[in-house]
Amino acid sequence: PLYNLASDGQLLLLAQAEPGILVVGRSEQLGKLTVEKVVGSLPNEPFPEGVVLVTRKGNNRAGSKLAMATIEQEDPSMKCRQIFLPDSGGAYLAAICANPDQFDEQSAVIDAILTSLTIR
Repeated sequence: PLYNLASDGQLLLLAQAEPGILVVGRSEQLGKLTVEKVVGSLPNEPFPEGVVLVTRKGNNRAGSKLAMATIEQEDPSMKCRQIFLPDSGGAYLAAICANPDQFDEQSAVIDAILTSLTIR
């Protein structure tokens, strides 16, 4: 949901495997947002019927603040977890998506991958 808020969004990485996809992007505009602002405002955004969004704050393995958004939609059936990792020059977004059954089975691995992302 955050990628749509930035007209300067750049896709940095797209990886696809049989069970799902990994997407990484960057935006200078989104760098103006804080983790608190993202977590506090996203649930109020209008989402299509059949889309459920849950947000929370957390930290990556390096201790930097991040926001996590979990999105589940019915048609097509998909579940995604996206992280928002702000930086002084912008913000990075990363998401992993898969069908809900595979996503739930691999949820711990998905979180480990996403929280391992750091800015250097």
